[in-house]
Amino acid sequence: MSWLANEAEDYWGRPADRSKTGGWVHAALILGALDSHSCCSEKSTVRSFVDYNSGKSLYSHFDVGYGAGIEMVERLATMGIAVNLVTYLNGTMHLPSASSANIVTDFMGTSFLLCLFGGFLADSFLGRYRTIMIFSVVQAVGTGVLATSTAIPQLRPPPCQKEGNGVQTCQQATGFQMGMLYLSLYLIAIGTGGLKSSVSGFGSDQFDDKDEKESRQMAFFFSRFFFFISLGTLLAVTVLVWIQDEVGRSLGYGICSAAMFLAIIVFLAGSKKYRYKRSVGSPITHIAEVVAAAVKKRKLELPQDSSFLYEEAPQGTGIHHTDQFR
Repeated sequence: MSWLANEAEDYWGRPADRSKTGGWVHAALILGALDSHSCCSEKSTVRSFVDYNSGKSLYSHFDVGYGAGIEMVERLATMGIAVNLVTYLNGTMHLPSASSANIVTDFMGTSFLLCLFGGFLADSFLGRYRTIMIFSVVQAVGTGVLATSTAIPQLRPPPCQKEGNGVQTCQQATGFQMGMLYLSLYLIAIGTGGLKSSVSGFGSDQFDDKDEKESRQMAFFFSRFFFFISLGTLLAVTVLVWIQDEVGRSLGYGICSAAMFLAIIVFLAGSKKYRYKRSVGSPITHIAEVVAAAVKKRKLELPQDSSFLYEEAPQGTGIHHTDQFR
């Protein structure tokens, strides 16, 4: 078995040594923090979850401890803000219920649509590592701005006042106050779009799918990856929402921001041990090229002999031509 990981480079751009880079130890940093004795010793090893000779489970020997990972914190921040945002907009910013609901749906929709933009940047220009770093900082700043806007009285309207006849008079948020709120929400949306498009892919880059042992570890990574997504969502809609309602929104949102900055530090800790794969271009670009070429050549006569057609793929690897759709 080769000591080089398939199509991967190390931090310095050299072919990645599979014994020193990638694997479950460093993929775990994407999910969470390692325990002290598994990340601080050069001689420490992480045993695979299956002994490939005996087929016995080795879960009890797993030396990876989990902390607040990039993906879990992203779910914690996004869902912790979204599920309870309508009550804040309606009760504190004094917006109508319909307007509040529209703001939340626009925020969530933008977060998921921006995944296409984040994936395009990662595949075509930045690479997954830089994309994760840049957009995680953007999201951390966004949650920090949101926490600040809920803590400073000047950035939200005054509480409703009761008149003598018992009717409440509420002052709606000003344009500046709503502008600060929108700034924070859409910074978070931009960060979410960049993170969701790259975190799982960068995690899979730490494994060589041509190696039997590492391909099985990759499957285990993805099961834990989706577990962390679910765990982050669960904590967001229970613990974080309770803190927002019972203790204070500024504290709840501040926890999101602090957790994201901590996750960035944990993620950076493995920078020199990750495996990196070069950007090969976005599928969106390739699809656009095909559509553009088809439109440009729509009036050309199709040759009867398929050997006259231009092919980039090596002989024998392309899709066989057919007359079925002529």
